[in-house]
Amino acid sequence: MLGCSMNELMTPAVSDLLLPEPVRLRIKDFCEQVAAEPRRPSRSVRELTLETRLPFRDGSTIWVEQRIDLIRDDADRLTGIMGITREITDRREAEEELRASEARNRLLIENANQASSSSKVK
Repeated sequence: MLGCSMNELMTPAVSDLLLPEPVRLRIKDFCEQVAAEPRRPSRSVRELTLETRLPFRDGSTIWVEQRIDLIRDDADRLTGIMGITREITDRREAEEELRASEARNRLLIENANQASSSSKVK
């Protein structure tokens, strides 16, 4: 997805790309919130989903969705973290195009209503 080999992904510089500082802070906050919660049912799983941009080595970026699951044992101790990252660039671009189209349509309707109102006044 990022154009890196498995060995490159294991280096600290590339792992920082996979979990940039804002993402690490969100995960840290999430873990603190979970720790402050009352006990949950045994073997409970809590998840956090983040959308962020990741850079390619050529300077371009892609959008990814990162789902992080905190896995707890019967004693409610954190026993593991599982994560899945998938590319969502096409979806994000389609959402942005839809928002822009809706804004243009809203502007056209508002202007048409104003033109209609001003022509009635004359």
